[in-house]
Amino acid sequence: MGNEREIIAVIAPEDIVEVKQNETSSLLGCSDGEYTWTGQIAAYLQDGVDGPAYVQKIKKTWSDKGNWDVAERTTAQGMTVVDISNAAGYSHGIDYSEKHHLVRVMSFSPCFTMDPPYQYGNEY
Repeated sequence: MGNEREIIAVIAPEDIVEVKQNETSSLLGCSDGEYTWTGQIAAYLQDGVDGPAYVQKIKKTWSDKGNWDVAERTTAQGMTVVDISNAAGYSHGIDYSEKHHLVRVMSFSPCFTMDPPYQYGNEY
């Protein structure tokens, strides 16, 4: 969640109407009984703010950090997504939703084991 907030911090506060971050999420399975936590944060932008430009600014800012791998891809629907990951296993996908006028960060934690065991249907 901290990485998500740091990514969104690239956006000038005066360009943001509201920020919404998921504080809990369902877990997804990894290999060998491990799990990954999924998260999301969205920065809703003021009218007239260039959302795609902020996605590119995030790409440049995180490329300059040196300990993150940054790549850009285009989805089948033509949407640009910037993928940021590191050797520790954190992964973030950043895109812009024209329909909702927001910059969104979707996240996955490194895989981990749980004690006590995962309870299906719970959010963590």
